[in-house]
Amino acid sequence: MTGSAAFEELLGQLVDEATHTIHHGKPGLPAAAKRRFARRFEQVIPAGDLGAVDVLLTHALAAVREVGACLLTLGVYPEAEVETRARTLALDEDWEVREWAVDPYRKTLGQDPIPGLQEWISAGGRLRRAAVLAIRSLVLDGSLSASDSLSLLEVVIDDADVYVQANVGGFLIGDALLRRYPTETAAFLKTRVETGRVSRTFWKNVADALRSAGARANQDVIGEVLGVWTREALPKPVLSGLGRLLKRGEFDA
Repeated sequence: MTGSAAFEELLGQLVDEATHTIHHGKPGLPAAAKRRFARRFEQVIPAGDLGAVDVLLTHALAAVREVGACLLTLGVYPEAEVETRARTLALDEDWEVREWAVDPYRKTLGQDPIPGLQEWISAGGRLRRAAVLAIRSLVLDGSLSASDSLSLLEVVIDDADVYVQANVGGFLIGDALLRRYPTETAAFLKTRVETGRVSRTFWKNVADALRSAGARANQDVIGEVLGVWTREALPKPVLSGLGRLLKRGEFDA
């Protein structure tokens, strides 16, 4: 079976399975199932047919929109068209749909991701948050230099939006920058403190970063930075962020 009949049949299967499966406390599907459906849709949607993808992206069921987002990443479509749709996904009212916006957005950034990242970082909170997660991905696979990564971090490290904050400290700084560029990131944080460019949000992000696996994997580097701060100067959230590391005496803070 080919064409629209095959598409409609597969869409019906997706809706039925998503409706009768509980995921994260609501009807939906796990990520592996969504990717499986996306690959099946690839077989029945003509190459480059964004109209069929839009049927999924505008569906009332969040899981169907997420499969559409996955198709944007898998298929070959004009970057401007993908960016427009990724933007809509990033603004979706369903939090899980917003998660699926990051991969198609990253796909539009190309070989020079800085302009596209700067555009979303200067936009509303949900778009900035998607940009933060895209930066994290680009850092982890080595697509962003330390200099570019830290220049972008400078823009968001004091971001007052709670939705953005939740992803800067633990995810961007802790899990990505401290893993990929530990020395440069530690020096960045040290300079910010020594020059007095700190804020409540900055300290929260430092605390979240210090709780991360990336910090635990680079204890020597973080310890060197914390060595220039007295224990009394560190806000309580940062001290609690050190957790067992401080208790074991591994940092001279």
